[in-house]
Amino acid sequence: MKDPGALDPVSRAVLSAFAELVTSSGLGPTADVGCGPGKVTAYLTGLGVSAFGIDLSPKMIELARAAHPGLRFDIGPMSALAAADSELGGVLAITAQTLQAPEEGAKRPVAGFLARKPAVDDTGT
Repeated sequence: MKDPGALDPVSRAVLSAFAELVTSSGLGPTADVGCGPGKVTAYLTGLGVSAFGIDLSPKMIELARAAHPGLRFDIGPMSALAAADSELGGVLAITAQTLQAPEEGAKRPVAGFLARKPAVDDTGT
């Protein structure tokens, strides 16, 4: 993946909009699933998102940790996220090549964004 800052304007706008949704929700960190060398995780962090990366490849996590030593990167599949659904403010899978380890199912390319919306309180706000 290209450095996110070098992406086309539409891709940068989508990442920026995602970052705004997640930070405005105030609902916790974002998981960058299939983070590879951590470029998108670092880009989101630069936009104010509390983000961490997870990838199946120990080599990719090694590269991510070396390039971005202040950020959190974990080795494992998406199913091994160390957070409950209610703890995540967002999930990003833009650089993921697969959502599952080969032994867990078929490989298929994916790209997706999910930002949580805060629950509405009794006052409707």
